Amino acid sequence: MPKSKRHGFLVSPSAEAVPTARRQVVSIVQGWRADLSDQRIDDLRLLVSEVFTNALEHACGAYAVCVEQTEERIRVEVTDAATDLPAMRNGDLDAESGRGIFLVSVLADAWGIRPIDAGKVVWFELHLGGEESRQSAGAKTVHG
Repeated sequence: MPKSKRHGFLVSPSAEAVPTARRQVVSIVQGWRADLSDQRIDDLRLLVSEVFTNALEHACGAYAVCVEQTEERIRVEVTDAATDLPAMRNGDLDAESGRGIFLVSVLADAWGIRPIDAGKVVWFELHLGGEESRQSAGAKTVHG
C-alpha cells in the first residue's frame, strides 16, 4: 500500500494570504523532501499563488488547504465558500488579470474543480520525479 503524507491548514483572507499560503505549501513539500526539481518548486509556488489569488478575488472567509504527497504526486487542494466555479478566459495578453486558471492548466500535471455543499475545492497535482516526469506525462486537465 502506498505511503501518503497529508498536512492541512487554514488561511485567513488578508493581504498576506497569498504569500502565507505559498510559503506554507512550499515549506511542507520541501520538508517532505519531495522529488521535485527546482523548476517544479517554482511551478508549485506559482500554482499556489494563482489558486489563492483566484479564491481571494471571488470568495470570502477562511480558506482550507490540504497538501498531500503520495509515491507519484503532490496534490494541493484549496477549499473556499464561493459556489461560482472558476472558468478559463480568453483574456487579452496585456490584461493584468484573468490568466490564473490558464496558468494552472499549463503548469499542473492535473487539476480540477469539485463543487461541495459549502462552496468548492480547486485542486492541482504535480507528478514527482522532476521536470522529466512532467514532460513525459504531459499536462492534462481533469475536472471533478
